[in-house]
Formats: sequence, C-alpha cells, structure tokens
Amino acid sequence: MKIIDLIKNNKLYNLANYDKIKSEMGKFEGQYVEISISSVKRERSLSQNSYYWGVVLPMITEEVAGKEQGRVDEEIVQQVHEEMKIRFLSFEVESLVDKSKLTFTKATKELSTSEFESYLEQIRRFAKNELGINIPLPNEI
Repeated sequence: MKIIDLIKNNKLYNLANYDKIKSEMGKFEGQYVEISISSVKRERSLSQNSYYWGVVLPMITEEVAGKEQGRVDEEIVQQVHEEMKIRFLSFEVESLVDKSKLTFTKATKELSTSEFESYLEQIRRFAKNELGINIPLPNEI
C-alpha cells in the first residue's frame, strides 16, 4: 500500500487516509509488518526537461560539433547528454566482489526538481567557464 499525504501538526492532512491504513492493517493481523514513511520526491518537471533538451543540450552541441557540420545532429545531442551526466551525475562505489572502484551515473529522470536544477546550474557554469557560452536561464528565453 502506498499513500501520499501531507503531514500537518503531526497528523495526516487527509483524514480518509486513516481509514485506508486501518483497513490495510487488518489484512496483516498477527503478522510483523514493515512500515516506511518518507518525503515525496518531486521528479524533474516537464518544463525543466524541455529546457534541457531544447535549449541547454542544443547550445552545447552547436558549440562543440555544430559549427563543423552546420547542423545539430540528434546523435551528437545524445552524446553531449551522456557526457554531461558522466561529468556531473557520476559517483563511485566500492565493488562488493573485488573491492575495486566502480563508477555509476544517475539518470536525469531519477532527479528531483531541485536536484535537476542543481544539475542544470553545473552545466551552465561549465558551458560558460569551459566553452565560453552563456546558456540563458529558462525565464530569459
């Protein structure tokens, strides 16, 4: 069972959810259960995603590859996307098998709205400092 609700004054905001929880608990009478409460992670927004794929990536792609080709190729945009993920969303873990370091990269669709904005800011800073291009903020386009 999964319920999403707002907590106010240490209580669920939607009182009907108490009945749902009580009903669900009845199914497990006499059993041990696992109960988990966590904050809802708001996934990146459609407007953030549109800005990323429609402005950020094409501007970088045009700068690094488009001048040579005279166009922005979708395959190259995808490569720039992967490079930005590796550059800003990678993390290392120790292998359980041989203790070597393994590198993983988060998918952008797994990011919350605030995490995605942080990712975009890192890319804008990189583009300005390393490529000499100023990517406008969403409200500037």
